[in-house]
Amino acid sequence: MRADTSGFGLWDRAVEAATVLELYGEIDIEARTALGPTVEKLIDREAPQVVVDLRPVTFLDPDGLRLLSAVPVGIVPETGREFAPENIEYVPRCLARVLVPRPTLSHSA
Repeated sequence: MRADTSGFGLWDRAVEAATVLELYGEIDIEARTALGPTVEKLIDREAPQVVVDLRPVTFLDPDGLRLLSAVPVGIVPETGREFAPENIEYVPRCLARVLVPRPTLSHSA
């Protein structure tokens, strides 16, 4: 399957018993909106392993990180399925900075 839109996209393929999700291009709010439902459907497949390949990604903003946050990492105890993001060792650190509310300075009136 190929989900193509201007500037970004998603390929998925089966490699042995794994489903490989390959995102490419600029992964931003538009990509998250367009690809989010497809990514969720692909994750819900019964493949024992899901791999996310980000090598072709040229840009990733906070909304792109939110799209990636939908992909579990590690083995899901209930199903025994394994999720192995490729080349995104920096994502948890980025997600912590983007998704965790930071204290704001209150302005006195």
